[in-house]
Amino acid sequence: MAKPIRYTDAQIETARKKLRSLAAQNQGHTRAETVGILSADVLKAAQKGYSIRQIREVLAEAGLAISFDRLKALLNAPEENSQAELSDNGGESGATVPPPDEKPAQPAVSSSSARNEEDL
Repeated sequence: MAKPIRYTDAQIETARKKLRSLAAQNQGHTRAETVGILSADVLKAAQKGYSIRQIREVLAEAGLAISFDRLKALLNAPEENSQAELSDNGGESGATVPPPDEKPAQPAVSSSSARNEEDL
């Protein structure tokens, strides 16, 4: 039978210090993540009157290749009333929200169920 390997407290402490001193390996962000991170800034630039093409050029100058379609989708996203935008506008959004339907849709009742209810 093999003799188990034993480590000293000094070895363990040395290993612990080396592990804790390791720098984070930053793998960067995907285009989708980048757009998400910059979405508030992109929306603000659009609100200031900059076109999608101008915003795209600014991003390209910073080394970010974000497609026109992705930026267009961001600016036309249904989440235009994000919390960041609401807080920037003092709690009021620039878009009007349509009123909700008066009644939620009721499940369809089969004709046999309706007949049974009539008999009661």
